Amino acid sequence: MPRPPGRPRPRLPAGRAAVGRYGREDTITPGRQMEEDALKQQAEATAQALGEAAQGQQVLRESMKQLEDRLRSVWLGRAHQEFEALKARADKQSHIMWALTGHVQRQRREMVAQQHRLRQIQERLHTAALPA
Repeated sequence: MPRPPGRPRPRLPAGRAAVGRYGREDTITPGRQMEEDALKQQAEATAQALGEAAQGQQVLRESMKQLEDRLRSVWLGRAHQEFEALKARADKQSHIMWALTGHVQRQRREMVAQQHRLRQIQERLHTAALPA
């Protein structure tokens, strides 16, 4: 069963027997105790460094998320502005097309009227040219 974090492993006085990993008695020598202490400190330092790296990574993830959100809002803002500009341009072109269509219809009516008057003039000229 693992020890709760922060709870030190009990130390045995040098030369005292302890039950080892495989159930046999081991004698803890001062050199071995120092080696275990050094390994424990190294493991704790590694765990602390990994914890700090994980915190830094979390901060970096949050920062990236915020930047992505800001970039998305800027992009959407720009896209919205472009959309509004395109919409205004389409409205203007629609109005121009409406005006031009009206102008063309007027010109057609005038042309039909002029053709009618031209036929009348031609008929009068033709009638006037006929011998009496």
